[in-house]
Amino acid sequence: MTYNIGIIQGDGTGPEVITEARKVLTAATKLYKIKINEIPLDINGESYLKTGKLISKEEFNIIKNFHDKPLTFKWNKLLNK
Repeated sequence: MTYNIGIIQGDGTGPEVITEARKVLTAATKLYKIKINEIPLDINGESYLKTGKLISKEEFNIIKNFHDKPLTFKWNKLLNK
């Protein structure tokens, strides 16, 4: 089975944290013999300043298809603003 994992690089301390988290994901794929498909998402402060949106409809539609999406119900409300 392949799991889709959204990679939100963020800004501030986010990039360093995500870099290390990706190393953990890589190790987990080998240990548990699973596959992941990393999908980069441009959800951060810089993107918000450019577009005025926290998340685009395209990114929301990508996230809807992820295996685990605990925050999408909140994002749906954000898209309607």
